Amino acid sequence: HTAHIPQMTPQYTRVYIAKLVSENLESSYVFSYYKYLTALSEYMLQAEYCAGFEIILDYTQINILSFVTKINPIELRQIITLMTEGYGCRIKSIHVISSSKMIDTLISLLKQVFSAKVADRIHLHKTADTLSDFIPKEIMPSDYGGKEKSVLELNRDWVEAINSKEFQEYMSVMNKANTIESCRQSSKFTENYVGMPGSFRALSVD
Repeated sequence: HTAHIPQMTPQYTRVYIAKLVSENLESSYVFSYYKYLTALSEYMLQAEYCAGFEIILDYTQINILSFVTKINPIELRQIITLMTEGYGCRIKSIHVISSSKMIDTLISLLKQVFSAKVADRIHLHKTADTLSDFIPKEIMPSDYGGKEKSVLELNRDWVEAINSKEFQEYMSVMNKANTIESCRQSSKFTENYVGMPGSFRALSVD
């Protein structure tokens, strides 16, 4: 179950919760989640104006070792790049909830695919009780001690919003978007005066 919390934090950041509840996750589920996350990001790009995201990953109900084996690091890196660079998602913090002894394996994987700056913002919690040290408890879902709807109810609201006729029409238009190649900048100047098209960051001369 995943959901964005309706009320922002005092810093005007949006809390996103991903709560995994299945013991037997398949690789196909992970890929389907990436597709859902893309649609969710399209919706947020259209309607959201927050200063960044506080991400909560609740892994208390799953087998961490089994879950890690279902993750393709290359696909994970690609979806993170899409979220952060393509959709401009500014990650302010990541909170992982798990008491598993294997959680360090997952944390290590996350630190490999995120930038060093974001990796330093990863926090590990053995229970959800310590989340209130970072995020106001009152804006959290009811199953985390807050006053908001439960994660399951919020998830249903988001699925309904994404499947609405209005948003599906918007997605239909966006899926047809492409580049206008006639407007692409010519590389003739580079070819004439530098000798090759493209760019380089370092030049080594013997």
